[in-house]
Amino acid sequence: MFWSNCLKRDKLLFVFFLVFIIGQAVFTIKGVETFPFWNYGMYSAITEKPKNIEVTKLIINEREFNLNKAPFSKAYMEYQLSNAGKSENFGLWLKAYIERQADIKVEKALRLHQFYKADKPYQLIRTDEHPIYEH
Repeated sequence: MFWSNCLKRDKLLFVFFLVFIIGQAVFTIKGVETFPFWNYGMYSAITEKPKNIEVTKLIINEREFNLNKAPFSKAYMEYQLSNAGKSENFGLWLKAYIERQADIKVEKALRLHQFYKADKPYQLIRTDEHPIYEH
């Protein structure tokens, strides 16, 4: 019904629809997923369950610093901690940032990576300590 009405009223629009449908079919068959030919395959892939869960903690002056209650973005700090080893001045930056934002005197900072089994989330596999700053 729609197609016959479209053909009768506007042949150019009908040709556009037809070309779009044929293009969609070709792109789907070839596996190309780009605008405007997005297909279901982009969103239907099975998500693999991780084998391990990695938790990053920030230890300031021998106490865990709770990033959830910090006066700055948790995501921002987690990003900075993930790149901590790439800059030799990171420790000084972190000290100044935490002292300024959280009003805490930093004498020692440590990044702690803990790895847990994904199927048993409370089973600790290993812990890696990375010193960041020490006065």
